[in-house]
Amino acid sequence: MQSLLEVTKGRVTQASKTSLPFYSLFRTSLLILIMGLFVSFPSQADTLGVSPVRVTLSAQNPVASITVKNASDRPKSIQLRLYNWQHEGQKTQLTATKDLIAAPPIAVIPANQTQIVRVGLRIKPDSEIEKSYRLMIEELPPKDNVGIAMTLRISIPVFIAPEKAAQNKLNWRVEHRDDSSFLVVENSGTAHAKINQLSLNPPALTNSAPTGNIYILPNSYYEWKLSSEVKKHNELVVKADILGDAVSQTLPTH
Repeated sequence: MQSLLEVTKGRVTQASKTSLPFYSLFRTSLLILIMGLFVSFPSQADTLGVSPVRVTLSAQNPVASITVKNASDRPKSIQLRLYNWQHEGQKTQLTATKDLIAAPPIAVIPANQTQIVRVGLRIKPDSEIEKSYRLMIEELPPKDNVGIAMTLRISIPVFIAPEKAAQNKLNWRVEHRDDSSFLVVENSGTAHAKINQLSLNPPALTNSAPTGNIYILPNSYYEWKLSSEVKKHNELVVKADILGDAVSQTLPTH
């Protein structure tokens, strides 16, 4: 019986037309097997967790501790980076900063263990306005990694409270630019606001618009693009959960 594949001088050649489907399947299976040797996908347990998820520093409390938990069955290396945090609309700008210090800058967390990291002030708080930063906890690829490594990056908001009492002040409006409409919220206060949940009536948000876990920093704004549905109505009712407080406003759309 003629073999399905003939090997000649290290090359694989087709023995007959009927062997092609088998050869294609064999080649595909072999490729998947080889890829499986180099690519691994983390399970749900193969993660890092942090607590707390937000930090506020002040002159009275210049240092905060964060617990990083390695919930996997292998050691994980992490690296800490600090950034000044600003945003305009939905555009976030992060720049490296020396206003804060984080320690240890690099750490190895054993399997199923925790690591305490600390972030502290290196500057004097502003007298009136809260300052905003981000602490990045980045998982480093393992030293023995071969091929593609999937690593985690956790971003933690860090705020420096001013010397005077601070609070947010949000102003909502509907704007029309060219053929598009936007819901805009501007924070003219001295502290950040966090929108935990947002809903509109009529439901004019686009499908891709985020509706929760949104920060509006002092002297900044955030905006959502609205669907054409909003132009069919004279009013837009905005309901939001802001730092646990329920807010409702009715805005003119024209």
